[in-house]
Order: sequence, then structure tokens, then C-alpha cells
Amino acid sequence: MASDDREQAAKALVTHGVALFQLGCLDGAARAFDEVVTRFGEATEADVRQQIASALNGKAGVLCSLDRLQEAVGVFDDLVARFGDAKEASLRVTGALALFNKGAALQRLGRPEEAMRTYDEVVARYATEADIHEQVASALINKAGVLGQLGRPGEELRVYDDLVARFGTATESAISREVGSALVNKGIVLGQLGRPGEAIRVYDEVVARFEGTTDPGTRERVAAALLNKGAALDRLGRSEEAAWAYGEVVARFGDATEADLRARVARALHDEGDVLGRLGRPDEAFRAYGELVARFGNATEAAIREDVASALNSKAVTLVQLGRLEEALHAFNDVVVHFGEAMETADIRSTVALALYNKGVTLERLGRVEEAIHVHGEVVLRFGEAMEADVQRFVAMALFDKGIALGRLGRSEEAACAFDEVVARFGDAATADVRPKVASAIFNKGVMLAQLGRPEEAIHIYDEAIARFGDVADAEVREKVDLAVVNKGVVLAQLGRAEEAVRVLDEAVVRCGGATEGDVRPATAMALFNKGGALGQLGRAEEQLRVYDEIVRRFGRATVAGFDVWVASALRCRGFVLDQLGHPGDAVRVYDEVVARFGGATEAEILEQVAIALHNKGVSLRRLGRLKDALGAFDEVVARFGGATEAGLRSMAAGSLFESSSVLGQLGLSRETLHALDEVVARFGDAPEADIRRTVALALLNKGVVLTQAGRPSEETLRVYDELVARFGDMTEDGIRPRRAGSLNHGARRGQLGRSEEEVRALDELMARFGDVVEDDIRRNIEIALDRRRDALGQARSRASPLVPAGQETLCPCGSRLPFARCHGMEERTS
Repeated sequence: MASDDREQAAKALVTHGVALFQLGCLDGAARAFDEVVTRFGEATEADVRQQIASALNGKAGVLCSLDRLQEAVGVFDDLVARFGDAKEASLRVTGALALFNKGAALQRLGRPEEAMRTYDEVVARYATEADIHEQVASALINKAGVLGQLGRPGEELRVYDDLVARFGTATESAISREVGSALVNKGIVLGQLGRPGEAIRVYDEVVARFEGTTDPGTRERVAAALLNKGAALDRLGRSEEAAWAYGEVVARFGDATEADLRARVARALHDEGDVLGRLGRPDEAFRAYGELVARFGNATEAAIREDVASALNSKAVTLVQLGRLEEALHAFNDVVVHFGEAMETADIRSTVALALYNKGVTLERLGRVEEAIHVHGEVVLRFGEAMEADVQRFVAMALFDKGIALGRLGRSEEAACAFDEVVARFGDAATADVRPKVASAIFNKGVMLAQLGRPEEAIHIYDEAIARFGDVADAEVREKVDLAVVNKGVVLAQLGRAEEAVRVLDEAVVRCGGATEGDVRPATAMALFNKGGALGQLGRAEEQLRVYDEIVRRFGRATVAGFDVWVASALRCRGFVLDQLGHPGDAVRVYDEVVARFGGATEAEILEQVAIALHNKGVSLRRLGRLKDALGAFDEVVARFGGATEAGLRSMAAGSLFESSSVLGQLGLSRETLHALDEVVARFGDAPEADIRRTVALALLNKGVVLTQAGRPSEETLRVYDELVARFGDMTEDGIRPRRAGSLNHGARRGQLGRSEEEVRALDELMARFGDVVEDDIRRNIEIALDRRRDALGQARSRASPLVPAGQETLCPCGSRLPFARCHGMEERTS
């Protein structure tokens, strides 16, 4: 076959192989390339050898596509052996490219040291050949990348410097791109090494060196340098300059049509919006996000779509921070609508999951809790099987928040199930992002069970949290374990297992005592406070006082949030114990300290301690016989907290107003007593809280007693008892039932008015409602009622009703408290 014919035949086979490769027929392509080598491999003509080189290069490409990299390395070696030192320049270029590609294949095979030796060979063999400088520069770039992957940044930087020194003055576009890449990458490495100032100077060098270039690839490097400069400036706190750098990307390259430059412009607008938002310039941030969506909202490139989705989410988060929740809700929904059905990349899936989660959080903030629960469920439904760590974190957060929301609605069983699902899905998760949610879910399930009146199960759950995570070093997880130990002690105390409670709470103090994160140090005070309560159950009052003193000593000067409520509570309880020990004067001085230290607080929890201290001060003063001073203390509670909206403060105001009536009664001021009792009913008669309802019921009952003692008309007294029955007749709370029974008994005095039939009906109602109860005070009313029923049915004598004493003292005891963790918040994607 003639030389020209051999060249044409070889060329035809190569062309056929390339066509098959482009069609995805890789086996056919490989056979075509092999045939070229088999038929013409020994040819000496330059044109035929060029076709052989193309065939071998094509065969190596097929093998790389099939991930048969080791075989591809063999083909590259064949190419280098055949053509690496050929006298024809074009064949040497092919040999150099084969050697470069061999290095890339070795990288993919996870053999970095061999890859670097191969890149070094490219440089050593071809550094002086101008036609092959592109491959030399690419080899240096790749070698530097390998060094970076191996964690050898110093050597990586030296390679970039070598490349710039060798080719910094080159005019060829392909080599200029590699110089630009080397400088941009050098800046990135300097930033990672904590040298942002040097990094910024390198980025400035890129911009200055390639000012005015028209090559799209080099322009993309300039855009990258400006973007990275903006990020470096932002990390240095020079956010205004960062915003300028991002704006410069848009100004220089905003009209570019090349995909890489479009992606840089999109990212610049995204990051400019984020910086402006952090600078407190939300309107400018919205402009940047809006421009990004307007320019690139219909883009098909995945990287740009990621930035558009993230910008919409960031805009929504900014709206939340501005309190524009309805607008934020629409913005979060835009992310889900526009990207929820085509989540082609992990970043887009993560952004959609975050937006949907944040939509649920926003609904909660708007008070639309049922809708929030539905949206949290949608996060789980859409992304529950996703594999990405970020997405899994949002699923865990959504499930956790669903449990919290269900708990707020009083749907405790469903809430516990949501917490169980968090544990079932993520209990074995090793990621630091998800583990805290699992710990919080177990902890909150324990709280929920305690609130449901299932304390033994709660203790079991707290033990599970301790067993699972007791040795975990993560601060957020350890916080939940420490709180679980505290709460276990609290529940044991509530069960009357005070000795166990003291031991567990001592363990909690040891665990929490040296910690500094989150709520854990306040948990030390919480554990000590509840230990004091448990010691009180055991009658160990002196130890109890020492514990309260320890709280004040350790935390009385704390400046961080979370301690004041425990110091105030400890002082208040110290006063209570002193009063119980027969030292009411000392108790009054402690209550005065509570008011002096915390009377100006704004937190409702602390003010509640102030209110209780003032109330208890009144009780102690009354015991000392200082009735007018006691009246002043009760009046101060009403004056300070009578208009409060918080349940605890309202309860103390109602109780103190009632106690004022008792003191006024002791002072013989019947009219003022009745006025105080009427004020209790007028102010708090419609209250939904059970303890306030009990106070109102007692006020009505005592009003009837006072009216009787004052000799007021019996009809007036009966109307009061009838009002009590009408208001509270169907209520079952402890404390109201005895009042209702007493009211029916007193109300049965219609017999004294000659209305015996009504008296019998009232007594029959008393028997029907309470005939089977076991409470002592109700049984006494039943016994009296039976006697009086006989009288009303015709017995000769009548019996006067016993009066309920008007001076019930309500000294508020030391309490235990169960914290309920709330671990969710708005999160913003960072670029």
C-alpha cells in the first residue's frame, strides 16, 4: 500500500474511532484505535505516525472513560516511548501530553507521589521547548495541587512561584491562564495559612497583570481573584471593601456570555448581598439578590442555580431579621417552588431543605403552629432519605422542632413520638451536626414524660441520654447530658425519693461545676437549688440552708444570663426555711434582700421570685403579729404585679389580695375585708389558671363566711354560695372541690329561711356530687350535711353551719423546676 493510501486508511480508522467515542460506543472505538496500531504501528512515515499517536491517545481516552486507569497508564507509557523524543515537534507535543495525562491518571488512582514524579518528568524533558510550554505549565499546576492535597502548603506555594517565574511574561493565552491559575491558587493557600493580607496582594497582582486581557479564560481568573479578594477582606472585617470588590466583578464582567464568567458574576452578586446584609443595609442587599435573580433566574448552569436558590433563601432570612415575617414566608416558598422539583446538585437540595425548614420556623414565629408542624413534616417527607450531611441535619432539626411545636399545643404523646423518630433515624449518626439534636430529643422526651405524669419513664429516658452520650466530648451534647442528670434528680425528688435525688444532684453538680458552655453552668445552680428542696423533704433544714448559701456565694455576682433566677430562688427559699424553723424575723430580712437585689429585674421568672418573697414576707410579719406591716407587704405585691400578664405573677397578686382580706379580717375591718374579697373575684374571676381559680373560689367561700359573721341578710350570703357553685360547679381541680362542697353545705341554710325544700335539694346535690370522695375536708361537710338534711326533713332542731376560717395562710414553698430545651433557630446558608 502506498504511503498516501496508508495515511488515508489510518486517518479513516481514527476518524471512525472518534465518531464511535462521541456516540458512546466505547468498545467499538477501542477496536478502531487498536486496528490502527495493529495495521500501521511499525510505519516510519511521519503522517502515518501522527495517526498512530492519535489512535493511542484515543485508546487511552476510552480506557479513562471506562475507569480502566491502570491500562490507560500503560497506553500513555507506549505513547511516550514511541513519540516522547520524536524529531517531529507535533509528535513530541503528543508525547508530552501523554506524559501529563499519565500523571493525571496516577492521581485518580490515588498514587500521588508517582503522579508528582511524572509531572516532574514533563518539566525536565520539555521545559526548554516553547511548543510544549503549555503542558509544562499544566504539569506544574497539577503538581502543586497534589502537594496541597497532601497537606504540604509550603511546597505548593514554591511550585506556584516557580510557574510564575518561568512563564510570567508569556503571551500565549493558554499559558497566561495557567499563570493566572497559579496566582489565584497561591492566594487561596495564603488565606488558608492565615495570611489574608498577603493573599489580597496576590489577588491584586492578578488584576494588575492581566488588566485589559480579552482572553475569556484569563478574564475568568481575574474575576476569581476579585471574588477571592472580597472574601479575604470580609474575613478581615473590611466588609465595605469586600462589597466594593464584589461590585467590581459585576461591573467588569456583568455582560459576559461565557459560562465561567457568568458563574463568577452570579456568585459576586450573591456574596455582595450577604455582606450588605451583615452591614445592616438590607435594602441594598435586596437589590443585589434581586439583580442576581433578574439576571440569572432562568439560568440552566448548576453553579448559577445554586447561587440563585441561596440568594432567595438569604433574602428571606434577612426579611426575618427585619421582622417582615409574611414577606419572608413568601421568599422561602419561592425557593421551594422554583427549585424543589429539580434538585440536581447537593447544594441546591441543601438550600431547598433549609428554606423549607426555615419556612416552618417562620410559621411558628407567626403563631401558625399547626402549619409549622405540617411544613416540618414535609421536610422529613421530601428529604428523609437524602444522604448529604447538611440535608440530614435539616431533617433532624425539622423533626425536633415538630416535637417542640406539638408539645406547645399540648399534644405531648405526638411530641414524644417525634422525638423518638429523631433518635430512630439519627441515633447512630456520627456527625457532629446531628448528634446534638439526638441528645436534645432524648432529653426533651424525658421532660415531656415528666409533664405527662409518667416520672418513672422520664427517669428511664434520662438514663438513656446519660448512657448514650455520657462520654461524648461535644459541648452541646454534654450540656444535654448534664441537664438530664439534673432533671433525673428533680423527678426523683418529686417522687419522694429524696435520698436518691440528693445523690444524683450531687453528681450533677460535679458534672456541671467546671463547665462553661451554654446553659450548663446555670445548671449547676439549678442542681444545687433542687438538692436544697430534696434536703427539705428529708427534714435536713440546716444542710438545706447551707446549699442555698452556696448558690448565693458561688453565683451571686455572676454577670452572665441564667444565674439571677437561681440566686433569687435560693434566697427566697432560705427565707422560707428560716420561717419554718421559727425565725420569722430573719426570714423577713432575707425576703427584703430578694426585693432589694432583684426588684428592678425585667425577667418574669425573677420577678416571680420577688413576688413570692414579698408575699411570704407578709405571712412572716403576720406571724410576728405585725399585721399592718403584713398588709403593706401584701399590698405591695398587688401594686407591683396586679396588672401583670404572666401567670405566675398574676397568681401571686391574686393570693396576696386574698391574704390582705384575711389580715383585714383579723383587724376587725369587715367592710374592708369584703371589699378585698370582691376585688379578688373582680380582678381574677375569669382567670384560666387553676391556682388562681382556687383563690377565687376560696374568696367567694370566705365572703359568705364574713357576711354571716357580720349578720348580713342570709339571702345575700346564699347568692355568694350560689355564685361559687355556678362558677366552679363542674371543675375538678384540687382545692376547688372542697370549696364547692363547703359552698353547697353553707348554701343549704335555706332551711333557716323557711325554705326547707330548697335546703333538701342543695344537700342532695352535695351528696350526689361528693358522696363517694375520700378527702377529709369534704367528708366533714358531708357529715354535717347529713345531719342538716334530717333537720330540714322535719327534725326539731337545726344546726348552725361551721364557718371556714378566713385566714388561710399560703406560704409558698421551695419548688423544683424542669427546664424544657428549645433548640431551633433560623439558619442561613454560607457560601
